[in-house]
Amino acid sequence: MLITVSVSVPRWKGDAAYVGMEIQILDCEHPIYKDITPLQHHGSVYGIIPAKAEHHSAFKPAGEWNYEEIVANGDNIKVTVNGVVIMEGNIREATRTVLPIIRNIRACSIRKDISVS
Repeated sequence: MLITVSVSVPRWKGDAAYVGMEIQILDCEHPIYKDITPLQHHGSVYGIIPAKAEHHSAFKPAGEWNYEEIVANGDNIKVTVNGVVIMEGNIREATRTVLPIIRNIRACSIRKDISVS
């Protein structure tokens, strides 16, 4: 199951997944997601701030309910699952370094004659 929670959506129209920022909610331990990046794991600010490497230890076994809290306080954001903080960061600081890289990767994915290594 994939549920997306948007945390920042600009005033212009568009899909929040593409024009805003979102918190990833995903069963990232499932084998079909074995190739995702740390920026795509459960609890990450998708593509901006990764969840902690040990985030999976906060989850209850499949079939049991988990409790997740997302707190956005100004530029600071924190994701807690079952009482364990799995991601904490500052969006403004993270976007200073990550967004230029993402824009470059997107440009490369549109132009087939450029590769990213």
